[in-house]
Formats: sequence, structure tokens, C-alpha cells
Amino acid sequence: MLLQKSIKKLIATVGASQMRFWGKIKGQKMDYFIVEGTFEGGAEAEGGEEAVTEAAEPRGTGAN
Repeated sequence: MLLQKSIKKLIATVGASQMRFWGKIKGQKMDYFIVEGTFEGGAEAEGGEEAVTEAAEPRGTGAN
């Protein structure tokens, strides 16, 4: 019940159209709950895709 109320509060906070519980990661000190959400409309975050591609390393380089 507390998880469901938290998801509803998160929907209202971020303005998502819907969200669902996706999974749980068990940690040593605390657990992490993963929630997947969708946004409606064409509103993008500041910078959009361009900010993500500029900060990314070129493919085939880096530690990974």
C-alpha cells in the first residue's frame, strides 16, 4: 500500500501520464525500488537529445 501511494505521489510530482513498478534492487544498506513511467506530449527536458549526445563518449572508446 505504501509503495502504491508513493508511486501516485511521484506521478503528481513529475507530471507523468502513468507509472508502474518495474523491480527491486536489494542493497547492503537499503533496497531500491524501480518505477517505469511515461510522459505524454511533446515537452522535452532542457537540452533534449542534443545534450545527451554531446556528453557521450564516441562509440568504441572509453572504459566500457
